[in-house]
Amino acid sequence: MTTETQLKQYAAQIAEAVQSREAHLERGILDLETKLAQARSARDAAGSAAQRLADFEVQFRGNYQCPSCWIENKTRSNLSPVPSNTQDDLFRCRTCRNEFVIKF
Repeated sequence: MTTETQLKQYAAQIAEAVQSREAHLERGILDLETKLAQARSARDAAGSAAQRLADFEVQFRGNYQCPSCWIENKTRSNLSPVPSNTQDDLFRCRTCRNEFVIKF
């Protein structure tokens, strides 16, 4: 076998190895793009938190509203009273399940 033939075989093997990494790299790029989009969305939500605070309605249609759902997602979500072992009131969000203690 000639030197040229052997070098072409090496080149073909190297090309095959590089091409096999392409699919893995493409998946990695898609994952990074997804994470970037999520980070931008979180950044945008954080940037509008002050405005959401200004727009927050403690009560809507006679129900207390979850401050977490509103500030983080601009979503109205009712709070439900929960029995408490103390004299404080306890409310739980029906959506995010966060609890809020109202002290007396």
